[in-house]
Amino acid sequence: MDILKYFDKTNHRFRDPIYGFIEVNDSELKIIDSPIFQRLRRIHQLALTKYIYPTAEHSRFTHSLGVLQSATNIFLNIYKNSGYNKELFSSENKNIEQDIAKQLQILRFTALLHDIGHLPFSHAAEKLILEDKATHETLGQYIIENYEPIKRAIQEKNIKPSTVSMLLGDQFPIKYHLLKNIISGQLDADRADYLLRDSYACGVKYGEYDYNRYIKSFSLKKREAGPSQLCVNEKNIYLIESFLMARYHYNLQVPYHRTRVGYDIVLKKYIETLKENDKFPNLIKYGDSNEILDLDFDKFEMFDDYSIFENIKESYKSNENIWSKLLMRQDHLKPFFDHIQNDTGETQQQFKHILVRLKESGYEENNDFFKYKKKLEVSKLLKQTDECDDNSIGLIIEGKDEPENILHYSNILAQLVKPIEIFRIYTTKDNFEKTSNLSKEVINYLKKVDKE
Repeated sequence: MDILKYFDKTNHRFRDPIYGFIEVNDSELKIIDSPIFQRLRRIHQLALTKYIYPTAEHSRFTHSLGVLQSATNIFLNIYKNSGYNKELFSSENKNIEQDIAKQLQILRFTALLHDIGHLPFSHAAEKLILEDKATHETLGQYIIENYEPIKRAIQEKNIKPSTVSMLLGDQFPIKYHLLKNIISGQLDADRADYLLRDSYACGVKYGEYDYNRYIKSFSLKKREAGPSQLCVNEKNIYLIESFLMARYHYNLQVPYHRTRVGYDIVLKKYIETLKENDKFPNLIKYGDSNEILDLDFDKFEMFDDYSIFENIKESYKSNENIWSKLLMRQDHLKPFFDHIQNDTGETQQQFKHILVRLKESGYEENNDFFKYKKKLEVSKLLKQTDECDDNSIGLIIEGKDEPENILHYSNILAQLVKPIEIFRIYTTKDNFEKTSNLSKEVINYLKKVDKE
């Protein structure tokens, strides 16, 4: 491709089970070799999912490399499928080819660094650790703009670190609209990689889809107003259906697996005890508006799953609390009420009445029992309005000038619009039989009342 003549040679290769090889250039390798990026080797991609699927030992490190490769593949195929039409790519540079090559480098930096701010155990304990003052994205933005090894590697490509960091947020220039869609849109490189990688590592088929056809299915189409629309040709609509169905099944069977969620609850309880006893490292200094003023990079480089597990092992040896015993995989929380469905009326009523009955019977919430309620949306893509907006994916229909709403042409996707809600109540092994019987009594009573 003509734009690649302006792109640095990728002289370094990583062998990968999903893509075969992942190639990087000198600047990207400098980022990968930095201590903060190497830290991602010690953060599991799926937290404690390895307790359910024993081979799920892969890390945020390998996923980050994978997103770089996936994003690159998607970008280059969009360029090819759009007929190498440079006018479709927002550019203010006279040398449009050079500017598109620069966009590709920005995309690759962002893909590589999209998870750089992740904390130990990834999403499982993020809100608790950051106290809702920040997210892994805002933490990542701070690292990109202030951590010297990463900052210098980006700058040597004549790219501002702020340009890379802003693509992790919601505010970015319109010229980078396509890059943002590839990084964190509804059919993005992040999902494209983790569905395949997590399925492979877990040994399951739930997240699998036709990757090679998928990355070749996108193109750009000019609109009357706004940036060029990211589109899928009507002949490839089944690929989008397959991708979203894969995500639907993956979500229910991997990250929201009932035993995995139980471990997430226990992990949060344990971290609460660390915080209460001042055993948790203080890494971040916030401003009055919760903006990040400072991050202790030396401590952050060592802050990973392993450092938390050192505390867990010490607590387990001294028999300090039940949570460390559970986290050492000696036992786990068990759900005695577990329902996943679209029609939540009856289930929600049962859920509420059982919680009331538990408290009336003397059981203490967040100690004897734990409630879990989660609403899952397969994709925001399925909430598109009739008009295709900047953040949606259009459908190219032969003979029509403007992109169409993809939902109008897929009965399968139309059925996935309604979110799914998960209702669960967990307890410890000692309380399981009694709480299970109590739950059955409440459900039988409600059914009897309904019949009357």
